[in-house]
Amino acid sequence: MEPERFRRLVDVLGDAMELPLGQRGAFLKAACGTDGDLLAEALELLALAQATSFDAATAELGERVERAARALGVAGAPRIPERIGPFRVHELLGEGGMGAVYRAEQTEPIRREVALKVVHGGLRSPSARVRFEAERQSLALMDHPNIATIYDAGTTEDDVAYFAMELVHGTALTTFADVHELDLDQRIDLLVAVCHGVQHAHAKGVIHRDLKPSNILVAEIDGVPVPRIIDFGIAKAAEASSHTDGPQTAIGMVVGTLEYMSPEQAAGGKARVDTRADVYALGVVLYELVAGSLPFDAHTLRSVGPIEAQKIIRDSLPPTPADRLRTTRDPAAVARVRRTDARALQRRLAGELGWVVMKALEKDPERRYPSASALAADLGRLRRSEPVEAGPASRRYRAGLFLRRHRTGVLAASLVLLAILAGSVAATAGFVRATRAQARAEAEARRATLVSDFITEMLASARPEEAQGRTITVLEVVDSTSARLERDAPFENEPDVHASILQALGATYRALGRYDRAASHYTRAYDLRRATLGPEDTLTLNSLTQLTGTLAQGGDPAGAIESGFELLAARERAHGREHPEYVAALSNLGNMHADIGEYATGERLLRDALEIDRRILGPAHGDLAFTINNLATVLVDQGKYEEAIPLHEESLAIRRAAFGAPSAEVAIASGNYALALLGAGRLQEAETSARDALDMSLHVFGPDHPRTAATRIRLGEALIALDRAEEAEPLLREAIVINSAIGPRYAATGAARARLGEALLALGRGPEGIRELETGWEILAETIDPAAPALRRIAGRAAAHHEANGSPALAAAWRARAEPDR
Repeated sequence: MEPERFRRLVDVLGDAMELPLGQRGAFLKAACGTDGDLLAEALELLALAQATSFDAATAELGERVERAARALGVAGAPRIPERIGPFRVHELLGEGGMGAVYRAEQTEPIRREVALKVVHGGLRSPSARVRFEAERQSLALMDHPNIATIYDAGTTEDDVAYFAMELVHGTALTTFADVHELDLDQRIDLLVAVCHGVQHAHAKGVIHRDLKPSNILVAEIDGVPVPRIIDFGIAKAAEASSHTDGPQTAIGMVVGTLEYMSPEQAAGGKARVDTRADVYALGVVLYELVAGSLPFDAHTLRSVGPIEAQKIIRDSLPPTPADRLRTTRDPAAVARVRRTDARALQRRLAGELGWVVMKALEKDPERRYPSASALAADLGRLRRSEPVEAGPASRRYRAGLFLRRHRTGVLAASLVLLAILAGSVAATAGFVRATRAQARAEAEARRATLVSDFITEMLASARPEEAQGRTITVLEVVDSTSARLERDAPFENEPDVHASILQALGATYRALGRYDRAASHYTRAYDLRRATLGPEDTLTLNSLTQLTGTLAQGGDPAGAIESGFELLAARERAHGREHPEYVAALSNLGNMHADIGEYATGERLLRDALEIDRRILGPAHGDLAFTINNLATVLVDQGKYEEAIPLHEESLAIRRAAFGAPSAEVAIASGNYALALLGAGRLQEAETSARDALDMSLHVFGPDHPRTAATRIRLGEALIALDRAEEAEPLLREAIVINSAIGPRYAATGAARARLGEALLALGRGPEGIRELETGWEILAETIDPAAPALRRIAGRAAAHHEANGSPALAAAWRARAEPDR
């Protein structure tokens, strides 16, 4: 085909593929006009593209490109342009399916070397240019030490897209690890750093889509290996403008590399691709780092053809890292570059490290780690010899896969199964590590199996045919299971199993915000474990910890403090004072004293906790952030805003680095920080922090969770202070509805009603506003010292209203509450 005719074929086919399916044929007929041969070729390629998700069409077009190039006599070394946009090009660094990368120089406004990536093809349509510009704006927001900086992005006069990036001098991740013979822990640490970079980008709304070792370069800085991710987000921006013709493969409208591509990317546009696609790619990279091979053999994927390769990625379970090592030609050589022997490496890969890898490689994104930070957190637990969230695949797990294929209630309840089974296996792993007694290890394994069996039966009991067309909720399934546990008493003679199931059900109730039911289950689990395992056993203390936290969340501060003192004493007996578990109990106890208005006691306990934490933890440890946050919150309760703000900022920085965003930890800290800023009069900053907290809470907890209600109250407070009470009112009413489900006299319900009263008064709706304000004060006064600053402020607002409305007796009564020491 003549080059000009070929270009015309590419243009009309590319424009057709941007249209809905039903409009493509008519468009091609109009575009090709009377050229019947061109129309026939275009329709043939269109059918091929739609049948095979672009792969075969891409390959065919690639071959035609090569033929056209040879016919024109330009095959061979590519011509290097002198300039691309405002950059002077020096040399070609590499070329792949998406485009070419050049070493180039920027001269204005500053002089520096850059890596210039030029995307194949052009931005042929307005929609493509809009998509490119949107991704360009997202890329500009990223700023992280593990991500190569993108300086600029734009298009040439010919609508060719380019990206100017930091020129990173480093070695591909897996190559660096092997050349330097890093051990498994060092390799894991490198990947954790990469996860933090990926999480930062995800928080900015950018997905990489092509994570692989060659896009993660490692360089030593002051003797410390630092990974830097390159090409972040470029796959998304490039998909509007390019087809591919090399080892990298465009499946549907998704650009990626076959060996590292997630199942949903391989589905070719038939499945939604989100941040969990990058989590899958991180899992492949981790697999390769620790096992020395890829989950799926690269040669096989490249030789079977695009459709079969897609099918393998979507449907075939990869071997575990331990199984892959077993079949490797030279396991001793793989182990040697990891500074160990084959037997020891096999043992590590067969344990929790292998579990983490396989969880990251789950076919279903819902079963995968939900974020890069969650993967990093589990790897951190692995490095600290703590129980991991991942668990091994088993027959019970495969039974769960079968149940998940059924709709309605089983689909919802299977999410509970994931949480319960993961917790059960994690507890088992920790327990087995804590003891060398074979008999106890066998008993624990048996307990885990019985718990798994019971929960699977619970899922099977959620029968869609009995739901009469409605969705069976998770709460209904758990309620039914709890009732059956009481009615049938299947584990009357198995107290350890009974306690584990009660603990799992308590965890589910707590996650759903049903604190009264959660506390009941935790109490019974604690009593059983205390009687059978002893008061200082790990599992016993875990039950007491969960019970204490649930009582505090559920509006029973007196019960929480009593339980908290019992836990603190048990932790001291079990661990001593210089231990994170003791400090956590001390910190939480201080927080609970502050919750009932005993601020001086709370502050003293928290300062003691922070002093120990700073001594035994590193300055960037995630647990340190919790203690700092708790102390800062108590300082805010006492009106010590300027002292609290730097502590909140320190806590937020640690949490962002340790957990990423969005995350529960950062959401809670952002809400608390907003309150400190509000008290200090930094209102715009307070609104920004509160909105961040609410956005993350909606993502992490969901719209109807008490944690989300708390962030709505925070934002409502900021809006009232900014004279935007009309915006605050719906937020506060939503918070009241959520908190009232826990209890009408729940402290958080009182806080929301008091804030709503302030909003209504500001809007001139006096009678309704003063009723809400006073009711909120009464609810809070049942759980908090009436002399607490927060209650005195509410009382002062009520007094001012009554004075302004000619009710001196009521004003005097509320003034006495506002100024009890006068």
